[in-house]
Amino acid sequence: TPSELEQWKSTVGKYKENPDKVATLVQRAIKTQNPDWSDLAAMIETLLDPTKRQMVNKATINSVELGIASGMFQGTVAEIFPTDDPRWDPNVPAEMQRLKWYQDLIVYGLKHGVPKSFNWAKLYEVKQGPNETPTDFLN
Repeated sequence: TPSELEQWKSTVGKYKENPDKVATLVQRAIKTQNPDWSDLAAMIETLLDPTKRQMVNKATINSVELGIASGMFQGTVAEIFPTDDPRWDPNVPAEMQRLKWYQDLIVYGLKHGVPKSFNWAKLYEVKQGPNETPTDFLN
C-alpha cells in the first residue's frame, strides 16, 4: 500500500546514500509479492524522486544495451525495459519471464544507479614511515 511504501522510504533513508539498502528492500518486495509492472512503477515512484529514477533508468538501459550487443537479450530496449505498462499476462509463461527479467533489471538499476565515488582522503592516510624502506612500504 502507499502508506507502507512511505514507511519503507523513511526506514531505508536516502537512496543516494545507500542504494544497496533500497535495492534489497525492493528485491524483498519482489520475492514476497511478485509485483507486476505497474506495482513496480508505483514502488519506484514512491521511493525515488525523478532525478534518482532517471539515474536508475540510465543504469538499467546501459545494461540492457550491453546485453543486446552481447546477444544475452533478444529484442529492443523498449521491449526488454518498457517505460509504459506492457500489460504482461502472468498466466502466459513467456510474458511472466519478461516480467521476471524486468524485476531483476529494476534491482540491478537500483544497485548501480548511483555512481561510486572514490574517497581521495583515504589516499592521503597512507604514508611511508620514517624507518620504512620503499620496498617495505609497498609490501
